[in-house]
Amino acid sequence: SDPVLKEYGDGETVTRHDYSSGTSEMETFGSSGAKRRAAMEIVQFQTLLDNATEHARPKIIALDDENKKKMVVFLGSRGGADTANDQALYYAVHDGTAWSMPKIVANDGTVDAAPEVLRKDGKVIVAWADANRAFTDTDTSVQKLNAMGISLAVYDIAAKTMGEEVTLVDDNYFNLAPQINMDGTNIYVSYMKRDLATVEKETDLLDVEKVYSAMAYKTY
Repeated sequence: SDPVLKEYGDGETVTRHDYSSGTSEMETFGSSGAKRRAAMEIVQFQTLLDNATEHARPKIIALDDENKKKMVVFLGSRGGADTANDQALYYAVHDGTAWSMPKIVANDGTVDAAPEVLRKDGKVIVAWADANRAFTDTDTSVQKLNAMGISLAVYDIAAKTMGEEVTLVDDNYFNLAPQINMDGTNIYVSYMKRDLATVEKETDLLDVEKVYSAMAYKTY
């Protein structure tokens, strides 16, 4: 008897089906009755900010269920002479026709990084890594990283306004990579916290035995 055809109890069987091994004829490979050709086409192009930054890290999110209105957040240059604190978090809104002029989410003169967004109940929650002070030309890389906290702001879709910055985390650790979740009306922002107390040189930042890391979260 065929070893594949076995009974596994009352009314249960495993049945083998024979399939074609295919063909080596390649002349008709990929052909179909209706031929289609894909082509790239620019639907809309609009420059939001010239010379934004080397790594803008844009995040785009729909503001309505029809996906007509959108918001984008990205990192850009303030354009001033203070190069140590030049990087800011911008946002712009597409009203279904064109993008608005980008604005800085919280223009406090400190470095912004790693933005994240979430839409819920007519609001857009924006979280990002935010320096808790202005950097100086004498700051080391470790000193700058230890100044990075986590901030949050809420955009009201109907009112078309961005709320004030809220500081969630401000300590002497390197805080990065915020992620946003909601449970009912509670906003949870999780992030990575790194202890750089034993770091003596920049190459130590890559040493997992010298840098203690943990996941943490704050409720808003």
